[in-house]
Amino acid sequence: MPITRRHFIALGAATAVSATLVGTTALVNWWDTTPEEPYQTLDQHEANVLRHFAAASFPSGDTIPLDGGKAQLDRFFDTIVLSMTDENRKLLKLLIQAIDKLSLPLHFSTFSNLPLSTQRELLQMWLAHDNHLIRGAIHSLVLLLGMGYTTHPIAAQRLEPSFRCGFGA
Repeated sequence: MPITRRHFIALGAATAVSATLVGTTALVNWWDTTPEEPYQTLDQHEANVLRHFAAASFPSGDTIPLDGGKAQLDRFFDTIVLSMTDENRKLLKLLIQAIDKLSLPLHFSTFSNLPLSTQRELLQMWLAHDNHLIRGAIHSLVLLLGMGYTTHPIAAQRLEPSFRCGFGA
């Protein structure tokens, strides 16, 4: 039986509807995940992505010998988002899920499964992205995690001499 134009249009419409339903289901699963112990807002996957993102954002160095991935910034983030509105909390969780998937088109792997050097390259690319929405979202997450990183006891002790206001004391 030959495919007519009507069959082709019907098949195209069914495909579009199916893709919309699958996409919406995936978005809802990203959007509204339930927290898992020991977290109050994050699930284990989101916490893992945050640890990898923090490690790429704040590498250990001579000045501060603390890797962002080891600074437990996932727990800091989990605590800080508790004071946010439910909508903002869900949007940040969606951002975390999106960050893990943003590397798929270029590297055929999620962000959390890439080597640290590749994660750092992607982070630098996103921080300088042409799209201001992507650039702003990544900057915002780095800023939130940076608050936890700079107040970590190891980092604060190293940063204290640079500030006369008693920071880190």
